Amino acid sequence: MAFLGMSPLLIVAILTGLIDLAFSSCPLVCQCPLEVPRCAPGVGLVLDSCGCCKVCAKQLNEDCSKSQPCDHTKGLECNFGANSKATKGICRAKSEGRPCEYNSRIYQNGESFQPNCKHQCTCIDGAVGCLPLCPQELSLPNLGCPNPRLVKVPGQCCEEWICDEARDTFDDMEDFFSKELSLDANEGELTSKNEFVPILKGGHKVLPGEFFFGLFNCFQVQLLFLVVDLDRGHLD
Repeated sequence: MAFLGMSPLLIVAILTGLIDLAFSSCPLVCQCPLEVPRCAPGVGLVLDSCGCCKVCAKQLNEDCSKSQPCDHTKGLECNFGANSKATKGICRAKSEGRPCEYNSRIYQNGESFQPNCKHQCTCIDGAVGCLPLCPQELSLPNLGCPNPRLVKVPGQCCEEWICDEARDTFDDMEDFFSKELSLDANEGELTSKNEFVPILKGGHKVLPGEFFFGLFNCFQVQLLFLVVDLDRGHLD
């Protein structure tokens, strides 16, 4: 046998090394998936501790190992406890990381939380960083989309862009000024003096010192007065 002639202490050392190798979380040969894994929002892609493959980093209080490391960018480390030979541990925050306070709640360093359905946040050494869970709201729609606007979708948190085929706002305003506004024949007669020419809409007279506001498709138009100076031959 291979152990013949060896001292008992040497045999124990060899067997201990073989057992540790057998239960090690690092494989003898690296075998990585062909496709890079897709991680959840707020979860980073890191190289495992064996130097083999890129994996989704484990988060606070999740199980970890050499092949499934914790997210070090958030101040996390794999805590194996008092057993130095353990192959699996739990992701814990490093002792030097500071906690965070957000909306009257305390979060530990490296802890991830979701304050609402649109954001994923993480406490990183006393500072809170957040990522959007609705990226489509931050990007503009296609160039061929007329009058784009965000709308709420029943049963969904994130809003979506829709293309409004309604008429252009400026066309509506042009129609208003061409059809709705008119000058009364008597009120609009020009004299040789500087005068305010009142603007009428629907038979209501706008007196000097007053303003008339029209709301057309969210555009507020303030109709001012024209001052006519016939002596100089132009409008003030």
